[in-house]
Amino acid sequence: MPYNWTGVTCEPCFGTVSSNDLSNFNVAGGFPSGFYRIPTLRHLSLTWNDLSGGLPATNIALCSPVPSAQVLSLYSNLIFGWIPSFLANLTELTQFDLGFNPFCCGVRPSEIGNLTKVEVLGLPFANLTGDIPDSIGNLSSNGLTG
Repeated sequence: MPYNWTGVTCEPCFGTVSSNDLSNFNVAGGFPSGFYRIPTLRHLSLTWNDLSGGLPATNIALCSPVPSAQVLSLYSNLIFGWIPSFLANLTELTQFDLGFNPFCCGVRPSEIGNLTKVEVLGLPFANLTGDIPDSIGNLSSNGLTG
């Protein structure tokens, strides 16, 4: 049975949701935690929306149900607070984008080095200060310069 939902991609063989891209859909409010209750979800992009509030562990049930998530993009929202260190448990991520959100001033989580498969790490204008954690060197494909 084919599905035709805006922003949703399903696996053709099983009909399970694999991707949810609601970028620039004017999604507002707190982080919609229900997305990460979809065990087959590999790609979540909610960029250029009006999501606000923090990213508490209780709202993102992502660490255990979806350890193989590959893309998490929350770029350009109104998410604030600290970048939670538990996001570094998503060891299959290849793209991790949290830039242009007014996070609290603070250092980047040292656990970011657990994301060894990350090829795109977007943290511009995320209000982060302090030293870059040494663990960032664990990102094998980082191509960092400067």
